[in-house]
Amino acid sequence: MEILVFIVAVIILLSILFWCAVLVYLYRKFKEYKVPQDYSSSIPRNAQYTFLKSYEDTKQEELPSYLEQLSKNNVARIYLLHGTFVGDDPFEIFALLESIAPDLAQGIVKKIQEYSHSSQQIISRDLGNFTSDHVEKLQSSAIPVTKYTWSSGNHHMARLRGCVDLLNQISKNQKKGDRILLLGHSHAGQIFCLISILLNNKVVREKISKVLGIDDVAMFKEILSKLKSLKYDFVTMGTPIRYKWQLTKNMRLMHFINHRGDKPIGGGISGMPMTLAGDYIQQWGVSGSDIKSPLKSDESKNLQLDQILGVGQNIKLLQENAKHRRRLHDAGKHILVDYQDQAIYPNFFLTVLGHGVYTRKKLLSFHFSQILEEFYHLK
Repeated sequence: MEILVFIVAVIILLSILFWCAVLVYLYRKFKEYKVPQDYSSSIPRNAQYTFLKSYEDTKQEELPSYLEQLSKNNVARIYLLHGTFVGDDPFEIFALLESIAPDLAQGIVKKIQEYSHSSQQIISRDLGNFTSDHVEKLQSSAIPVTKYTWSSGNHHMARLRGCVDLLNQISKNQKKGDRILLLGHSHAGQIFCLISILLNNKVVREKISKVLGIDDVAMFKEILSKLKSLKYDFVTMGTPIRYKWQLTKNMRLMHFINHRGDKPIGGGISGMPMTLAGDYIQQWGVSGSDIKSPLKSDESKNLQLDQILGVGQNIKLLQENAKHRRRLHDAGKHILVDYQDQAIYPNFFLTVLGHGVYTRKKLLSFHFSQILEEFYHLK
């Protein structure tokens, strides 16, 4: 047990040091970076967005009634997905160990992974993370709730594995024609976007299947028809602009974005320490911001996926993309909310650069009230 505790402590410490290093690196890279003054090109044509100067946190007692209304609108299940770096193998240490020593992975490595993930959940709690408390609050209704865990690695392959596994789970849980509500924080929104791509673009699906080394027909032979028949209500929270959404009439999409300002663009680097403009990770997690996988096979596949999904890891491209301060996706309704996390002192670490506020349990009622209004036209 002492060894397990020590290993988990080391992993958590490395995670904290990693984030500190990332913040320092980004600040140094971008603080002197000149940005364009005309941001009109950063706003997609026909983009839909609404500014909310504040949120209502006094409606927590209304959550059961909101869930009841969802049930009346035939929502069959709610899925909660965490974002990057809070899953069960964010730096793919366990995947690397499994590739090196598969026999060991079946025993102690799996136990360490489970212990590490549960310890990480205790530390992060509801900051940028969905917890068992979220599930408990939502399961007070008749709607089943699934908290889906994926590796949370920050690259194409990690997100694709999460997407394919999620689709398999959805297929097992749902019957044809079901409506499901999916809430995803940060890059979990990319998993939703990949769902829209895999289900609706046969050409891209076949290309991705070849990269994954699986047969496209075999992959979806049993479940594609059912998955296409489902109705998807996608809700993203602080999801950066990456992949291109490919929605059909049975898919609806809305985005919550922590934002301060009278224009739908992100903030400058000088406001980062006090989270002056809101969510900085949302505007920086764009193409080029991925990190390399420690698995050589994944790195090779990521390079191939760059040609299909867009460049993943490239610091120069990241600098170029970041200067445009993009907030808005190419599809869906955007709710630009001031989550009131700005401070007069440096608070970027406590709020994860304004990116961790969305999943606070006290905001569940607020978010569900907005979802009801946008998707079901109910207040």
